[in-house]
Amino acid sequence: KSVVKSKAQRLFKLIERFAPGVCEVAAFGKIMQNRLDEGYLRDLEALREAVKTILWRNFAKHHPRTSPIKVKAAWKSQMTRVGLRFAECEAVVRFCRAHP
Repeated sequence: KSVVKSKAQRLFKLIERFAPGVCEVAAFGKIMQNRLDEGYLRDLEALREAVKTILWRNFAKHHPRTSPIKVKAAWKSQMTRVGLRFAECEAVVRFCRAHP
């Protein structure tokens, strides 16, 4: 019994430590406390994939005459060096508001 208790305490300490910087850890902690539905992480992943798809399509749309390989390389380069531009962030926010 004390082994289980100590492992549970360690788990909650790790959750407290990493939750502020990692959304999935924060969600897991809330699920463990019955403060968040278990389907939340599935929904979060679906939303994440939808956002990636929207961003990718928008990026590719602006490069219609470029080969797919070059578009993919440019996408990777932008995401690692520059990140998202304001207009791209705005498109994501519009999507999220339209699909609550």
